[in-house]
Amino acid sequence: MGFGLRRTFFITLYVVISTTVMGVSQSAIAVPCADEILELLNKESYDFDGDILEKLDSVNIAAMDASSLNRMLSEGDRYAHYIPVTTLKRVMNLGKSAVAGTGMDIISDRSGRIRLIPFTGSPADISGIEYGDILKKVDGTDITGMSLEEIGYLIRGPEGTEVEITALDSSGDMYTVPVTRKIQSYPDVVRTGSNPAVIRIFRFGNNTSAQLLSEIEKLKNEPGFVTGDGKDKRYRRFFIDLRGNTGGVMEQGALSAGIFLAEGATVYRLKNNAGIKEVQAKKSGIASNLRFVVMQDYLTASAAEMMIVSLKSGANVGTYGETTAGKSKVQDLFRLSDGSFLKLTVGELLFPGSDDTWEGVGFSPDVVKHH
Repeated sequence: MGFGLRRTFFITLYVVISTTVMGVSQSAIAVPCADEILELLNKESYDFDGDILEKLDSVNIAAMDASSLNRMLSEGDRYAHYIPVTTLKRVMNLGKSAVAGTGMDIISDRSGRIRLIPFTGSPADISGIEYGDILKKVDGTDITGMSLEEIGYLIRGPEGTEVEITALDSSGDMYTVPVTRKIQSYPDVVRTGSNPAVIRIFRFGNNTSAQLLSEIEKLKNEPGFVTGDGKDKRYRRFFIDLRGNTGGVMEQGALSAGIFLAEGATVYRLKNNAGIKEVQAKKSGIASNLRFVVMQDYLTASAAEMMIVSLKSGANVGTYGETTAGKSKVQDLFRLSDGSFLKLTVGELLFPGSDDTWEGVGFSPDVVKHH
């Protein structure tokens, strides 16, 4: 699978809010490191145009507070966000209990609505929150216009405390439920079923590809999975489930795809300020000859979409479900000298063989799920 990757991120909610806490305000303290921020905007940013950059000179940035800066950043890059060091210091002072969560991901869909994705057995799941419900308020605060990071600040907090979630269910009915925050880890990869087996990848964390590889190796060693010899060798079909996978670490999405790709197959194509970079598998993955179908839906995004694109082009894999979320832009986190962070879009992924992208539109499955 070796194809030499730089550690690039699709920054999604669970990556960022692991260092945030409920109730942290974007204080009125002026933003430091204005020159550093401006340099990053000019050097690293992929989305900002000249008109926006004219408004973001070092004098203007230094005169803003964090909230004002984030409003301005969002005009040029919908994914850009500044995380002040005051937020991070407060978290460290409060200790690990300050970053307890509710056990759910959130994602902005193509219409800008914030969707909830509770993990099985999590406090959010137990409270009755359903997959795909639309978030409206957190502790009575209207989240309209907030970034995912700001919403994360509201949702997370000290372990054992409650947060009230107000949302719309699939019938359009509004409800409010209390959810108790809890520090709990959830696996990235879970196997269910036997014939057919379903391997679900919930998100791409720092160890996802290793977890996936372990499940594939177990599957290959099961009695009856392989039949025949030589040219008559056959493998039992299975499913890779990427529904509700909102992305995560791009490197892990690429490594996960590489498990199923043959040598020379395109893993991804990335366009950034330096041009277009194409990454190909340098050797065949251990599962490059297996037969499987990928499941996708309207909340499949970012690194998960990249994995599907690479599997369809490089392994002729079929897909089933719904049109995906449509996030092909790539973000990176930059640490500033005072310890704060700036998140910027640094490029976008392209379909193999073309300069087209799926940003904002997603892509359809081979077989559409009928409701």
